[in-house]
Amino acid sequence: MARKRDFGSIRLLPSGRFQARYSLNDAQILAPRTFASRREASDWLATQQATVARDGWIDPSQGNVSLSQYTREWLDRRPDLSPSTRVLYADIIRRFIVETTTADSVTVTNPRLGEMSLRQISPSHVSAWTHWVRAVSAAGAIAKQTVTPGSTRETKLLRDWARANGYPVAETGRLPARLREDWVSQGSPGLPPLQIEGAGQTQSAQAYRLLSAVFRTAVDEGRISRTPCTQSGAGTVRHARRPVLNVDQVEALADGMPSRYRASIYLATFSGLRAGEIFALQRKHVDLASGTVDVRQALKRGSAGAVHVGPPKSAAGYRKVHLPEHVRALLAAHMEQHTSPGAEALVFGTRNGTPLRSSNRSAMFRRTADRIGLKDVHFHDLRHTGATWASEQGAGIAQLMRRLGHSTPRAALIYQHARDDADRILAERLDTFAPERGGSLAV
Repeated sequence: MARKRDFGSIRLLPSGRFQARYSLNDAQILAPRTFASRREASDWLATQQATVARDGWIDPSQGNVSLSQYTREWLDRRPDLSPSTRVLYADIIRRFIVETTTADSVTVTNPRLGEMSLRQISPSHVSAWTHWVRAVSAAGAIAKQTVTPGSTRETKLLRDWARANGYPVAETGRLPARLREDWVSQGSPGLPPLQIEGAGQTQSAQAYRLLSAVFRTAVDEGRISRTPCTQSGAGTVRHARRPVLNVDQVEALADGMPSRYRASIYLATFSGLRAGEIFALQRKHVDLASGTVDVRQALKRGSAGAVHVGPPKSAAGYRKVHLPEHVRALLAAHMEQHTSPGAEALVFGTRNGTPLRSSNRSAMFRRTADRIGLKDVHFHDLRHTGATWASEQGAGIAQLMRRLGHSTPRAALIYQHARDDADRILAERLDTFAPERGGSLAV
């Protein structure tokens, strides 16, 4: 027989156990289990009453869906995502939420978060999952850097080393085993060191941000009362400071590129355009008379490495950028020699007029940078360099945001840092305020 209470009711079952329930918004909510004593049942009701008073009522059944199922449904309900972002999210969901296998090289236990229901997952579960994702991401990043015996990458290193040291080697074909033995005995010169610190941090941060977004949606939909993603800084990537090139280095990079892509180095440096924006430019986007480029689109990578043209990264990406006179002249000469006629022709397309894949562009740039001794420089560092130069010439945050296509000041603030040489020049300028020679600073 049930006993009257202020909130809910408790009933003694024939089995001798106790059942608890409460009514809210015309719905009867039954406890998910029975209790050994009336006090346990009463404690459960007290907890439910406090939750309702604090967070409002959440139908417990709405949180019974598994995280694996819910994340896939969440992705299907996001038509706003770009194709490249959709591919990235689908890969994260598959690898870190849906699948349950872990490589043997990863010793951290997979908490199998995807098999749990939304309402079962607590901050401690998310913390364990984040630790596992970091371990998996780090192992994957290190494996990509590793040069395995017999791989194409090792063969290229061996050929380059052999030619530099006078070994007779053919352009193609099998290399003598003795050659590799000599190379290893001399410490494998040219083999890049493994970058262990921070390995995989970008991927693990992306995974955490995705999980956090999924749980925010679950809260908004009333499936759970609060998100378990409460780890401060888990979705933040702490990037190493990128290099700022000097004019001679930029010129050396441009001179080392194939002629049809030489002007892209100067455009990337002096315009602040992203690589995808540069290689999506068409004739109709370039006004040589006014010396401007109109950013309307960007190259995107879809599934299976397919390349397509899409919108810029954000609404702020739509912009008109003025070029320095020397870059306008270089771009005019480039378009006369290498760009096909017609408004739709790509300014920096391949010889066939098709878009240049980012992998081909990166490989081309990497070969050039390595050849002139800039092994740690990437194509994006040209944009970083140009933005830093602009900042040093007096460009403010608002001006940098507009030129670079940034939506928030936070990204533009990256370029408002002082380099060592700029700080030295500042010190020299401050020296003009020094007292006269021989003056006393004594108090």
